[in-house]
Amino acid sequence: VCYMQDGKKEDTPVNAGNYTMRISKENYVTREYAVSVGDEALTMDVEIHLIGDISGDGTINARDKKMMYNHISGSGRLENYDLQVGDVSGDGTINARDKKMLYNHIAGISNLWE
Repeated sequence: VCYMQDGKKEDTPVNAGNYTMRISKENYVTREYAVSVGDEALTMDVEIHLIGDISGDGTINARDKKMMYNHISGSGRLENYDLQVGDVSGDGTINARDKKMLYNHIAGISNLWE
């Protein structure tokens, strides 16, 4: 069994069992997946989003702004990973501070990663 660690392929066997796989990258929101390893080869598609890229389309744009606005106004709630991605301030909630930071990023006034 092979697995990826720090972008390098490792030929280290992984014992059968249940694991939590954590995927992270600078400027992206870390994501965890539950993985059950057995005797068969295992392949998983995983996905992480840029901070603020709520839609997951690879860019921070008006679509993300609308999704954040809908969450704050109560007309479209974000949950789980999407909630973490929209929490650009990192304080555990999506509020006016996150909205301002996202809007300023889209307008080119400031960068979410500074």
